[in-house]
Amino acid sequence: MVNYIFSGTKKLINNQVPKHSMKLLQQEHSEYNGKKYYKNWVIIPQKIIEQLGWKKGDELEPNVKGNKLEINKK
Repeated sequence: MVNYIFSGTKKLINNQVPKHSMKLLQQEHSEYNGKKYYKNWVIIPQKIIEQLGWKKGDELEPNVKGNKLEINKK
């Protein structure tokens, strides 16, 4: 079962659009041989985390399908 899908600007949870918007955040992580490396993250509102039944420390598994990112609890 897919818990979360990011697709372009649509965000679905069990086929419902959340009332909270989210942004992709990025921070420079390091630089090596003149190339910069970044880490990226999305802050998911607590209400959505509770709806999904996710807890701190849960392992999440990403799956990319076309332009969609599925995030499932392992």
